[in-house]
Amino acid sequence: MSLAWARRPGDTRLLTRARLLAPGSFALRVLLALSRGGSPSRTLAAMRTVAAAGAVLACLVAAIAAIGPVMLVVAVPAGVGAAAVPGGLLAEAARRGAASVEASLPLALELLAAGMRAGLPLDRSLALTTGCVDPSLAALLSEAVSHAAACDGLPAHGLAAVSEASGVEDLASVAALIDRRMRLGLPLAPPLLAVADSLRARVRARTLARAARRGPLAGLVTATVVAPACALGLLSLVLAGLLSDGNLLGLR
Repeated sequence: MSLAWARRPGDTRLLTRARLLAPGSFALRVLLALSRGGSPSRTLAAMRTVAAAGAVLACLVAAIAAIGPVMLVVAVPAGVGAAAVPGGLLAEAARRGAASVEASLPLALELLAAGMRAGLPLDRSLALTTGCVDPSLAALLSEAVSHAAACDGLPAHGLAAVSEASGVEDLASVAALIDRRMRLGLPLAPPLLAVADSLRARVRARTLARAARRGPLAGLVTATVVAPACALGLLSLVLAGLLSDGNLLGLR
């Protein structure tokens, strides 16, 4: 069966980002388990096909069973939506991994600067930092170390390659900084600490902005769910007390 219709131009990049940013995600593990050493891109296309066919079949069965012909109208949109689920899960896992990398990168830069101040070479400091940070960032740093060892031995080039593959732009900026300072023979630890402070401030600002956007939603939940539930609970207690005394039924 041809799966060309279910393939997307960005599937290879999506799988690469998922491998680098979310190596332990459930969606990626399921995909790799189904691939069994084969092509993950083809497996992803097959999952899209199965999801779309299942959604369309479910709508047809519902239309025949009892719900009516309206299910025939939504069969095609349901199939299209179901086909987007596998790729959407991988993209969401990669997005969460990128967010974890961004949050953990300031600590990694501080550890890297501390190692270099202690007299360790850059590649050794980078390898030690890998074991002390978030798993998503650790996977990227390990890939950068491996890439540098397999090519020219320059960690900056490994970081640049990993940044291009994963789409994490902050790593590209760090790679450019490291490459420039090392070519000029300038100290690397102070600018790394400055970048770490800048990234941490940016992460804090984004967190506060996200909390501000979600504040009204929390108030809406309180007004529409929590407050009515509390009122209903109090009313139930009052009615239970009246019934137990017989006052509500006029027995006393």
